[in-house]
Amino acid sequence: MTTFRIHYQPRSRPSRESLVYSALAAVLACGCDGFVRPCESLGSELLSAAASKDTIALAEHLASAETYDFHCREHNDPLRDGDRLSRLILNTENMPLLRTYLRYPIPVDIKNDMLWSISGHKKPEGLLAIKMLLAKNAHLDHPEHRCHLLDTVDTFMKFDSLGYDFDRVSDRTGNNILMDYCSCSLDFQRDDLGKVLRYFVSVGVRTDIKNQQGETATDIAERSGVIEVLREAERGRK
Repeated sequence: MTTFRIHYQPRSRPSRESLVYSALAAVLACGCDGFVRPCESLGSELLSAAASKDTIALAEHLASAETYDFHCREHNDPLRDGDRLSRLILNTENMPLLRTYLRYPIPVDIKNDMLWSISGHKKPEGLLAIKMLLAKNAHLDHPEHRCHLLDTVDTFMKFDSLGYDFDRVSDRTGNNILMDYCSCSLDFQRDDLGKVLRYFVSVGVRTDIKNQQGETATDIAERSGVIEVLREAERGRK
C-alpha cells in the first residue's frame, strides 16, 4: 500500500498581532456564534472510517456527502483544526484513502488547504498526491494572514515543473500568488520574503493584474510596507 508523509512548511515566527488575527479569522469563519460546527452522526462515522483507513466504509459514508458539512469538526473549539476529516485523511498517510476522499464534492477551500499541507513533500508519493489535488482543481490560494516563507522557493519550482499557473487569480480575492506574498508584512523575515518575490518576478508572474479591490501587486506592497522588497526583486530581473 502506497503511503506518503506530510511535510509542513517551516514558518517564520508571526507577530502577536498576526496570531490574534488568525484566532479571530478562525472564529469568524465558523459561522455559528464563535464555535465551529460539530459533526453529527455521519461525521463521526466518516472520522472513524478515516482513522481505521477503511476506504470501503469511507466511500459508503461519502455517498451521503450532499448532507455532510465538510467543514465540521468533532469538537467546537475554533482554534483546533487537526481532527477535521481532511486533516485526518492526510495524517493517515494513506494514498488510497486520499484518492477515495477526492472522488467526492470536497469544498475547494479544503482542497486548497490540503495542497498547502503537502506542498513541500519531496518523495514521489507526495508528488502524486499533489498531482491528484491539482487534478481536482486545488490551488495555492494563499490565506492573507499566513505567510509561508522558509524553504518555499524549491516548492514553487516543483509546481512550476508541473505547469502550475502562478498567474491564476483567487476566486476569493482576485490576487495571483505574487500579490498574496506582497501582502506579507515585514514582521516576517525580509530576506526570505525577498527570495520568494524574486522567484516569482524571475519566472514572469504578472505584476499588473488588478484584484477585486482594484489593486495591483505594487499597490498591495505599498500598503503592507514591503514595496522596497518588491522593487529590489524587480531590479534583480533587469
